[in-house]
Amino acid sequence: ALVLSPLLAGLALLAPDLPLGPYLIGLTHELEGDMPAAERRFRDALRLDPDFGPAHYWLGRVLILRAYTTGMNYGGETEDQIRLRREGVQALSEEAGRCFDAALARGSGFEDALHKKVAEALGARGRTDAAAVRRACEEGLAAFPRSPGREDFHWVRGLVEEGATALAELGRAVEIRP
Repeated sequence: ALVLSPLLAGLALLAPDLPLGPYLIGLTHELEGDMPAAERRFRDALRLDPDFGPAHYWLGRVLILRAYTTGMNYGGETEDQIRLRREGVQALSEEAGRCFDAALARGSGFEDALHKKVAEALGARGRTDAAAVRRACEEGLAAFPRSPGREDFHWVRGLVEEGATALAELGRAVEIRP
């Protein structure tokens, strides 16, 4: 595990009213793979500044991942469990969509063109608009054919495709950035 989280937590205490501290801690938790801790920190940053675009964006990403993993069927579920799982996926996806929309609409500090296009694609994913996801990803890949971060367009497309197409898109994302 990285040792940045405790270090940044101490530094964040020096400016407790600024969203940058919890946001950076959230990013380190995300890098470490601790998604619940990352989610808490991104929410902390948004409590301090509801217009802080980067925290909206990264919270949305965490929620999309939660929706994806919550949606996995491991078998042996009752009808009620399936219904509850689907409702949970829908709620997480909708909240994620709102996060991406907020990052784009009023996102102070959210200026990177590639990440804005990824946010557009992820927002469409949150609204379960597969056609809009595909369109945004195609536009993003055309606009940023060699840019670091382009793998996210393949990742997002992999989230809305099925079967071999989904695996190919997810594989392409990993191939670009293992």
